[in-house]
Amino acid sequence: MTIMKNADTTKSIARSTAMMSALTLISRVTGFIRTWAMAFALGNTILAASFSLANNLPNMIYELVAGGVLSTAFLPIYLQQRNTRSREEGNRYASNLLSLALIFLGVIALLASIFSPQVMLTQTLFSSNSSETVENAVWLFRFFAFQIVFYGVSAIFGGLLNAEREYFWPAISSVFMNLIIIVTFFAYPFVSSLSGQAGLLLLAIGTTLSIAVMACVQIPALVKAGFRFRFHIDLHDEGLHETVRLALPAILCTVINLVSLSFMNSCALHVAPNGPASVSYAWMWYQFPYGVLGVALSTALFTEMSDRMSRGDVYGFKQHLNMGLRTTCLLIIPMAAMLFVCSDELIGLYTAGKFTASDIAPIADLLRGWAFALPLYACYMFVYRAYSSLKNLKTVAICNLVFTCVQVMLYMLFTGVIAVPGFGSLGLVGIACGDIVFYGLMLVVLLAILVRRRGGFGLGKLVIACLKVTIATLIGGVVAELASWGIASVIDISNIFGSFIALVITGIIGLSIIFVMCRILGVSEVTDFAHRLVRRLGRK
Repeated sequence: MTIMKNADTTKSIARSTAMMSALTLISRVTGFIRTWAMAFALGNTILAASFSLANNLPNMIYELVAGGVLSTAFLPIYLQQRNTRSREEGNRYASNLLSLALIFLGVIALLASIFSPQVMLTQTLFSSNSSETVENAVWLFRFFAFQIVFYGVSAIFGGLLNAEREYFWPAISSVFMNLIIIVTFFAYPFVSSLSGQAGLLLLAIGTTLSIAVMACVQIPALVKAGFRFRFHIDLHDEGLHETVRLALPAILCTVINLVSLSFMNSCALHVAPNGPASVSYAWMWYQFPYGVLGVALSTALFTEMSDRMSRGDVYGFKQHLNMGLRTTCLLIIPMAAMLFVCSDELIGLYTAGKFTASDIAPIADLLRGWAFALPLYACYMFVYRAYSSLKNLKTVAICNLVFTCVQVMLYMLFTGVIAVPGFGSLGLVGIACGDIVFYGLMLVVLLAILVRRRGGFGLGKLVIACLKVTIATLIGGVVAELASWGIASVIDISNIFGSFIALVITGIIGLSIIFVMCRILGVSEVTDFAHRLVRRLGRK
C-alpha cells in the first residue's frame, strides 16, 4: 500500500512539476519580452541603470523585513496547523498573518518612500560619479516602494494555493505582471517624447501596478479553494510565535543575502555607470533555466517535504530530497552549457531601439561566467528548501554569514574595488566568479552537514548520474560551440534577427545531441521530463 502511495505521489509531483514548468516557461518568455521592451525603451543607459536599481529595491526590502516569514516559514506552519488541528485553524492562522502583513508592510513601504535617498545609498557604496543614476533611481523608488505590500500579499496567496496543490495561479500570475510592464515600456518612448517627466511617471505607476495585479489575480482561486479572509490581529497566536521562531534564521539569511546584493550592485556601478543595467539584462537569462525547471520542481517538492516532516516521515523526506537534487542537477547542467555557448546570441536578442550591438559583448561575458554558477545555484536553492522543510535554517544562516564574507571580498577584488598590484579588474565577470565560489562552498558544506545529521540519501548514485549528464553535456556543448562559430561566419548575429536564427539552430543542435547522449548513457530524468513537458505544452 505504501509503495503504491509513493508511486502516486511521485507521479503527482512529476505532473505538477511539468505543469509549473510549462506555465513558468510562458512566464519567462513574457519576462524576456518585458526585458526586451526595457532594452528597446531604455537601452543600456544611465536611465536603465536607475530603473534597475530602483526596481530591485522593493523586493529586497520585502525579503529583508518579511520574506523569511512569508515565503519560508509560512507554508510549513500552515500545513502543521491544518494537519494537526483543522482547516478552520489553518485559515484563522493565515488570516492573522495576512492582517499583520498588510499593516506592517504598509508602514515599511511608506517609510521607504519618504526616506528614498537614504535607502538608495545602500546600492551605491563605491560610486562617486553616478549622480544622475542615483537621482533618477531615488525618484522612481518613491513610487516603487509600495510594491513591498503587494509582494507580501502575493507570497501569502501563493503559499495558501501551494498548500492545496494548486500551482496554476501562483505560476501564471507573473505573466499578468509582465504584460502590464511590457505595455508600459512600449508606451514610454511616445510619452517621454512629449514630456520626460511624464515618461518617468508612466514607468513609476505602470511598474507598481503590475505587482498589484500579480497579487490580485490569485484571489478567485483562493476563494474557490475555500479560504475566507477575516481581518483580525492576534499577537498571542501560537502559530504566529512558531512562524517567527522558524523565520529568525531565514531573516538572518535574507539580511546577509541583501548585503551581498548591495555589494554586487555597488561593484557593478563601480565598473561602469550602466553596470546595474548590464547585470539586469544578463540576470534575466541566467535565471531563465532555473526559473522554468528548478523553481517548479523545488516548489512542488517543498510542499511534499514539509508535509512529510509534519507527519514525522523522515524516510519520505529523504526520498523527495534525493529525487529533487538528482532531477535538478540532470536538468540544469545541460541548460547551463547552452547558456554558455549561446550567450552572444541570447544578449543579441535585445538589439533594438536604444540597445545597440556594442552593448552585447560585456553582458555576454557576464552571462558566460554565470553559466558555470547556475548548477551550483540551483542545487543550493533546493537544499535551502530542504532545510526550511526541516525547520532548521539556523545552520544555513551560519554558513551563509561565513561564506558571504568570502563572496563580498571576491566581488571587490575581481571588479577592481580593491586594488591588488599585478592583478587587474575582471569587470562584470568578477561578479560571476564570486558567485561560483560562494554557491559551491554553500552546497558542499550544507550537504555534508545534512548527511552527518540525517544519514545518507543516495549521494553516491547522484554523483554517478551527474557525471553521466556532464559527459553528455560536454559532447553536446562542444558540437554546439563549433556550430555557433560556423553560423557566426555566415550570419550577422549583431542584430535581433541574426541572433534569433543562430540561437535556434545552435540550440537545437546542442540540446538534440545532449538528449541522444543522455539516452545512450541511461539518464532517464532528462528524457522523461522532456517528454512530459512537450506533452504539457502541446495541450496548452
